[in-house]
Amino acid sequence: MDNISFSYDKISGDDKSLSLLQESNLINEGKWICAESYEEILALIQNYETETVSKFSCYSADKNFGNIEASVKHHKIRWEDDSVPFNGVPFVIVGSKVFDCMHGRDRKVSFKEEYKMRCNDRKVSDHSYFKSYEMIQDAKKFNCSSQIKIKEVLKFPDFKIIEDSKWKRVTSSKKIQEAISKNEAVGQKIFLIFLPSMSSHTGHFTGNAAGISQPIDARLKEEIFTSSEFITSVDEMRRRLEIIVTREIFKNSICPSKSNKRFFPSKKTIRSYTLEAIRKKRYSNIDQECLIKKVEQWKVENPHRRFYLRPKGISEN
Repeated sequence: MDNISFSYDKISGDDKSLSLLQESNLINEGKWICAESYEEILALIQNYETETVSKFSCYSADKNFGNIEASVKHHKIRWEDDSVPFNGVPFVIVGSKVFDCMHGRDRKVSFKEEYKMRCNDRKVSDHSYFKSYEMIQDAKKFNCSSQIKIKEVLKFPDFKIIEDSKWKRVTSSKKIQEAISKNEAVGQKIFLIFLPSMSSHTGHFTGNAAGISQPIDARLKEEIFTSSEFITSVDEMRRRLEIIVTREIFKNSICPSKSNKRFFPSKKTIRSYTLEAIRKKRYSNIDQECLIKKVEQWKVENPHRRFYLRPKGISEN
C-alpha cells in the first residue's frame, strides 16, 4: 500500500475500521474505501451493519473473485474507473461482489409462487393434514436499492506514468501485457468497497427501529452451537449470550439497544438454533468415526464376541 496512494480512506484491522465509521461521515455519505485484505473488508461490513442497524447478504460474485492466482491475461488494463480516479497507476479488476440489503428486491418470486401453488394443492387434496398459518406479511422484501459493492483490484505501480496521454497509456499497457505473458509482472492486490449512505435505504425502517427485524448475529450462532453441549435451557443460554454481547463484543464500545434482535435474540430464536445445533451433533460424522474405531478396538479386546455396526448412509448390501 505504500507504493501508491489511492484517494480513499484506508483501514487496517477491526478497531480501525470501527473508528473510521464512527469518526468519518461514511454512514451519511456513500464512499469507496481501500483495504489490504478481504478479512478487513468483512470486519468493515460487520461494523457498518452494527452502526447502521442493517443487514446485507451476497447477491452476486464473479467466478474469479478471491482467486488472485487466476490468469489476468484477458483482463482489461484500466487507468481509471468509477471507483478509482486517475493517479497514473494501471490496474485490472480481478473480480467483484455485490451485497443486497436484506429488504432489497425479491429475487425468488417465481419459486415462492410455485411453493404456494403446491401448498394450496395439498390443502384441497383428500385426507390432507397440512397445517396452514395466516401470515399478515409473508416477506421482508421491500425493493430497497441499497447495495454494498466490493472490487478486487490488482494494480501495477512499477508501470506508473507521470503524464497522462493516450500514447503513454497504450505503451505502458503493452509492456504490462508482455510482462504478464512472461509471468514477470508483479502486481499489488487491494480491495475496494463501497458503503452506501443511510439515505439509500428505502421502503423500510432504519436506525434503532430496524433492530426488531434483524437476524441473529453469526458470532452468537457459533456460541449457541458450541454451548449447546452443556447448556440446554433457553433462559440460561439467553443469559450467556447477553454476557458475551456486553462484556466481549461491545467491551470497548456502546452496546446496542435490547430491541436489536441481532444481539438480543428472542427465546424462540434461541430455542430454534439450540435444537438445530443438537440435531447436527446427533448425526455428526465425527462421532460415527469414533464409534467405528471403538468397535474395532472392542473386536481386538474381545475376539470371542461378535460386533455389528452399520454406519449411517451405508446400505447393508
